[in-house]
Amino acid sequence: FKAECNVSDKDLVSLASTRLNQSNADFIVANDVGRPNQGFQSENNDVWVIPKTGKPFHILLTSKQLVAEKIIDQIMESALL
Repeated sequence: FKAECNVSDKDLVSLASTRLNQSNADFIVANDVGRPNQGFQSENNDVWVIPKTGKPFHILLTSKQLVAEKIIDQIMESALL
């Protein structure tokens, strides 16, 4: 996971992609914890799932439970390719 504060979506994806490329991970999930109604103090979140190869996938603001399910779906889908 890569948390940032008060950055644009473009910068969020770029910063997370840089972090991913420096790691040995296959994916990174990025979110902006400075945005209202999401992040640490909320039951909701808005995240980007960024694979090492392929296009980033945006999960729009929804419950953290649904975000988790969608992250798992993205990882499973990539494993099947």
